[in-house]
Amino acid sequence: MADGSFILLEKNKSRWDMVCSGKLIALEEWIRSKVGTVAKEDASKATGDLRPERVHEITKSVMQRVSYLPGIDYRQLNNYLYVLLSRNRVSERNRVINTRLVDELGQPVYLLYVGDFNKQVDMHQAFLVDSISEAQKIFSGVTQTRLPDPLQWSEDVSDYIWDPTMEVLSLSDRVVQHIVSERTGRICGQLATLEPATLLRNIKEALFTGQQRACRDCTYALPAYSRQHNSVGMMLPLHVYTNDTELPEAVLLLSKTVHGYSLVTIVTPKQAYISVRMFRNPEETWLKGALT
Repeated sequence: MADGSFILLEKNKSRWDMVCSGKLIALEEWIRSKVGTVAKEDASKATGDLRPERVHEITKSVMQRVSYLPGIDYRQLNNYLYVLLSRNRVSERNRVINTRLVDELGQPVYLLYVGDFNKQVDMHQAFLVDSISEAQKIFSGVTQTRLPDPLQWSEDVSDYIWDPTMEVLSLSDRVVQHIVSERTGRICGQLATLEPATLLRNIKEALFTGQQRACRDCTYALPAYSRQHNSVGMMLPLHVYTNDTELPEAVLLLSKTVHGYSLVTIVTPKQAYISVRMFRNPEETWLKGALT
């Protein structure tokens, strides 16, 4: 308006509702308040701050059984269960699923999934069960006659360990650009101050020494499941200023191809720790202490 005032309207179906009005300075304050709200929500997502109402009921139920696990939180468990159900949907399609998790007494944790396997995973369709008979009472479509073995992340369980017959492929230009320009946020501490050429040289050295150690000890390289590619890759530590007995500054993630192992990206030790938990106890690996 000519006098510097405004009226802000919001369309609500077939009518317009007034949101606020006044001088332009009031509009600026209103915009800042909205931007601040969005920023807080984004920060909450980035730090993994899950409010109780955003946690699925199945996650709450399972958490009661696995809360003893070091560093476990609702965000991690939510993600793990979703990945687990996604893997089951594209592989075994069992109604009753062995989650690979166990309670404090060592008893397996099982889920019943009643959703449509031809649609995306719906966490609201998952329930905690302890027996086939209990599952059949909830969902008549259960045809299993016994509780299943742990869900497998690959059709070939040999993918869980390093294949010494395969080589590590040379770094492609795309991967180099990806690491240098797009994944620097995952490199912190002294590594963040390295020149790109120095960082890449250290990565190549880590791949070489990591491959040698993995060939001598098949449990040295750690497995990681990719939901996007529905496959199991391998992880090797990146030590620059730390020694082999310490927690690495970063972790190298490699995918297994028909030609060999190919570096995909860099992840933080914490991210690697969460991935390894799908297969084994991270505290018994070189990732020990990554969550402390």
